[in-house]
Amino acid sequence: MTMASDWYSFLEETEALSTESRDRLLQFIKAVNLAKTTFEEQEFLDELERLRRKHLKRTGSPAGRTLKAECAALNVLADLIRQGFTFREFRGSLQMQDLQTADREARRLQLLAQRREHLRSESVQEFVRSMERRRFFGTKRVSIFSLMRDGRELADALRYPTSTDNDLEATIQPYLEFVEPDRRCEFTGLYLMDIWRYFRLTWTNRPKSIPGRTIMYLVRDRSAENHPVMGIGALGSSAVKVRKRDECLGWEPDVVVQELTEHPTTRTMSWLEKTVDERIAEIFIQDLIEDEILQARDLEEPGNELILALRKESEEQREIHRQAIGSSGYSKANDREKGEDQYWETRARSPLFRSKRAGELASLLQIKEVIRERPSSVSAKERLRLLLDTKEGSGAVRKVVRLARSLRVGTAIADLVVCGAVPPYNPLLVGKLVAMLSASPEMVREYRRRYEKRPSVIASSMAGRRVVRPADLVFIGTTSLYGERPSQYDRISIPGELLGGEADQPIKYRLIADTEGWGTSQFGDATTRAIQEFLQSESNGGRRVNFLFGEGANPKLRALREGLSALGFDEESLLRHGNKKSLYGVRLISNLQEYLLGQHKSPRYLFDRRNPAAKSERIAEWWRERWLRKRLQKTRPLEEVRDNTLIYPIRHRARVLLPPDAGAQERLFE
Repeated sequence: MTMASDWYSFLEETEALSTESRDRLLQFIKAVNLAKTTFEEQEFLDELERLRRKHLKRTGSPAGRTLKAECAALNVLADLIRQGFTFREFRGSLQMQDLQTADREARRLQLLAQRREHLRSESVQEFVRSMERRRFFGTKRVSIFSLMRDGRELADALRYPTSTDNDLEATIQPYLEFVEPDRRCEFTGLYLMDIWRYFRLTWTNRPKSIPGRTIMYLVRDRSAENHPVMGIGALGSSAVKVRKRDECLGWEPDVVVQELTEHPTTRTMSWLEKTVDERIAEIFIQDLIEDEILQARDLEEPGNELILALRKESEEQREIHRQAIGSSGYSKANDREKGEDQYWETRARSPLFRSKRAGELASLLQIKEVIRERPSSVSAKERLRLLLDTKEGSGAVRKVVRLARSLRVGTAIADLVVCGAVPPYNPLLVGKLVAMLSASPEMVREYRRRYEKRPSVIASSMAGRRVVRPADLVFIGTTSLYGERPSQYDRISIPGELLGGEADQPIKYRLIADTEGWGTSQFGDATTRAIQEFLQSESNGGRRVNFLFGEGANPKLRALREGLSALGFDEESLLRHGNKKSLYGVRLISNLQEYLLGQHKSPRYLFDRRNPAAKSERIAEWWRERWLRKRLQKTRPLEEVRDNTLIYPIRHRARVLLPPDAGAQERLFE
């Protein structure tokens, strides 16, 4: 990509596109720019989608590398145009103008465009219609509308409470309900998963799959018929590395090394050695012994020769894995018919995990060698000081910190990836209640119930046996949808004594930092699929980013990075989308750093974990008094609540409105 003033030429230096493909993409850009001058904003987005589909029909079913590259490039262009990027033809070449950092309204429009694309899917449209279609449940005819509270009724109940002392408890009675695939709503018979999914479709941003550990939940209102849904939320596995978050948690390697340098202790040196030894003992080595790559006694005094042999084995097995991926023989590693023990050992012996085991073992033994070089005649505290005085030694300590982080990041911390109110409750600050309940003792109990007996896939595949990590949720992180403050997480603080804890240790959402936008959210599913097909094309050398669990972090990001580069785009600038977000976190224990680093075996919670459902009721009571009562002193929130009606024609903001070209939605009384 070359620069011309504030415009950038692209797609010129890549061999992936033919001259004919470039010409067709130029014609697409010309048509788009003409449409932009002809249509209003929303109509333009519809016309953009029509032009994209028309272009794809011209290419037919792309079989060769060139046509697959063209389809991928077209989808990238369409996504970028939706984000606000501008393109033009200049002397026969394509040029792109950089998008300036988006403000809140621009970001909202970008997200709506992506959501609109998602709602065009036939499967999504059929799902929405099926949820809105009335069916009998017992003696009642019900649908998803049965779980929406009529705004007029709610506004009247809040304006004219039945209790003489203006108590709000009888009007809104929130409670948590956890979503599991086979559980149904007792009032409608609808699956809880489908209920959650339907209301998620009303969000500004499009839904995304949540990998790893996931807890979806509903907040419902016991005070009204059918217990309508007040809000939805979901916890998901955290990203492996987020620097600002990791600094807050106290497990960023540079921060830990600095602390240890200033305050070396005997206990810390013991922790370093124990962490390495325990991890080495957990790695499956039987096949490495069988193939005479190492002997068990070598783990005590490894030497450089063994470390080099393990690294060579790791590289060779990684190449075998790349060549074997997708073959019928490779998939047999996922067969559990022979029993769980055999299953995990089979996975451990696969090229992917043999490569990972050999590589990690080499790294651990190298750390052990570095630690062992310090003289044993001096005290442990002095050995640590001497270790940290060298570049090699401080580097080894950083690796141990990263190791400790990897053991906890997928099990002890989670991200609040979905959090918000469902109309008509959103003007009443129910989003704050949903956030509070995510950090409740009831959520901690549910997290433990679901995962305390579930084996860790990566750890078990590395150990060749079933490995279960602790299931103690101790920290929750989240980001605001927009980078501007205030957000719904501001000022959320639950008094510690309310939950049986200490008065000076509240459960509080704290602002950690404002982050620059980086990721894949600006690219749609169609673009990801098109790029993956392009990368997999045989004439492209069979390059492939695998979406296999354990193969590496964020395969979608890796695929987009490689695909954008191969197509001639500047992948670094396009993946840095510039949408700032505010990063928040809430600590649930007092010994957070010590527990996350493995220095303490047990977490010390800031609340009493007994009778967790009663604790959730106390949180709801606190929310009513701290937030709802003050909110009701204003007139506008009740007016916004009242606007949500369930009489025909339905004007309720909890209803998913499909795009105009999606066909008619069923009406409530049909």
